[in-house]
Amino acid sequence: VECRTTHKHGVEPGLSSEQRKDVKKSFADSGVVFWGCGTACEFHAADPAVVKKNVEECKAFIALTRDIGGKGVKVRPNGVVK
Repeated sequence: VECRTTHKHGVEPGLSSEQRKDVKKSFADSGVVFWGCGTACEFHAADPAVVKKNVEECKAFIALTRDIGGKGVKVRPNGVVK
């Protein structure tokens, strides 16, 4: 599955190391495979500052996804960062 970010799923970069371990264990215990996070990060904005902010945010989601055992992060529009 893909956890959508900034939604009710609650799988966000602000999770502590322990919380990330708990999320990873919950997926493992359930038999549901965590694929990654579906973000609202965009890299096509005209404003370079917006792009820079989104790149940094995406890096945080990449680390989160790695910690939970996922494979990628979805970005807008319809791209995947691995």
